[in-house]
This record gives sequence, structure tokens and C-alpha cells, in this order.
Amino acid sequence: MDAVGGPPSCRGGPVGRNDAAVRTAIRDLVAVGTLDAGAATAVWEDVLRLPQWDDAPVWLHGDLLPGNLLTSDGRLSAVIGFGTFGVGDPAADTMAAWTVFDAGTREAFRAAAGVNEATWGGGGAGGRCASG
Repeated sequence: MDAVGGPPSCRGGPVGRNDAAVRTAIRDLVAVGTLDAGAATAVWEDVLRLPQWDDAPVWLHGDLLPGNLLTSDGRLSAVIGFGTFGVGDPAADTMAAWTVFDAGTREAFRAAAGVNEATWGGGGAGGRCASG
């Protein structure tokens, strides 16, 4: 289905628009002792340097988290929760690699998704919806 003219997803946009919020989150997590500020900031700055999606928008779910993925007999049977459905950068839907899969299965997901290095590196950092 052609995504041109589709409603923009609240995720899947330019990652730079979240710079202030991410830096605030890093600062807050450092304050409670749960994060290495230098490492987190370095990773964030690496993401900011990635090429931004400049191709035609694609349809994305935008919220591929465990609670929206139903399974039966150990296999995916349904995807629910389409409140963030829209068009944008496909990196938003790669967040499932880190929220659903472990290190042993993440590469299989990546291969099946067929995404390029910039899309993989973006990992869904491109947007934040009003609900969180």
C-alpha cells in the first residue's frame, strides 16, 4: 500500500528533535545512579550522526513492544495496538530488536527486516508519542 500522503506516525521522525529530551533523561538517570553518562551520551551522539531517512515514507506500526505482539504455541499470531500507526522512517519499527529479541535472535530479526546500517542504528529513536 502506498504510504505517500499517509498520516505521520508520532514515531519515525528525525531523531534530532528529541535531543533535549534524551540529554535530560541521561542527566536524570545519572543522578539516580542507573546510567553511565559518558557511554549513554556517546551512543546518543552516534545516533545523531547517522544519515537521516530521506526516502519516501513507509508504513510503520510504531509500537512493536511485547504487549502488542500476541503469540500462540511460541509463534507470532497477531500484532495489535495501532495507536501509533502511520508513515515515517522505518527505524522506528526496529525497536522490536531490543524489546522483543535477545542477543542470540536479534541478528535473525535484522536479516529478516532487511534494513540498512543507518536504519538499524536508528533503532526507533526517532519519535516520542504524547502517551510516552
